[in-house]
Amino acid sequence: MIKNLNKTYKGEVILFHGSEDLTVPHNYNDRFYKSNKFPKLINVTIKNADHSMSDSLSLRNISIYI
Repeated sequence: MIKNLNKTYKGEVILFHGSEDLTVPHNYNDRFYKSNKFPKLINVTIKNADHSMSDSLSLRNISIYI
């Protein structure tokens, strides 16, 4: 969890979120967009994935981005 947003990170950042995640609300990532501290932020929602995103389909979708 990122709590302090005091510095700008200029590298690419990818946030993954499962569409069925009941642990972290989907709008949690909005704070990173609004902060402008991550200018190369990419937010990816993995369809039908839970918080762990450990099933084979989720992992396959994630591997496209990394």
